[in-house]
Amino acid sequence: MVDGRSNDEIGAALAIATKTVEGHLRRVFERLGIESRAELSARAVAEGWLEVPTVARRRRLGRTPAGDDGGRRPAVRPP
Repeated sequence: MVDGRSNDEIGAALAIATKTVEGHLRRVFERLGIESRAELSARAVAEGWLEVPTVARRRRLGRTPAGDDGGRRPAVRPP
């Protein structure tokens, strides 16, 4: 989910139905008191449940197209 996978993709990877994925996510959201995937991802990182790979590592693993900097802009240094 943190990789941006859809419920269909998660279900296929785990060999479960899309509705099962939706049910699991709904229960996780309810128990943690959150409302979105973004909030769940942020909480998982903040709690140390997972680490976010760097853009360079994601490129090596083939998960980020070349040229995609993950939405980050290069640092601009004043002259």
